[in-house]
Amino acid sequence: MALLVRIMHFAPAMAGLVVTVIMIPMSTFIGKALGKARREMVKQTDARVKLATEIITGAFSGVVQCAWMLPMSV
Repeated sequence: MALLVRIMHFAPAMAGLVVTVIMIPMSTFIGKALGKARREMVKQTDARVKLATEIITGAFSGVVQCAWMLPMSV
């Protein structure tokens, strides 16, 4: 801080310090908000992947059953 005061003088150095001090809690707040949004997105993505997996598994199961039924009926 002393070097900044010597190079830039007192007012600009204090302005930089104030901005830095204000940005720390703001960064924390933004990080928490983004984390909450990300958790919601993950829930929706999980539901979508689960549905797609069930559809694919059901379709595959149907194909396998048909493949077994045809040779047995002949």
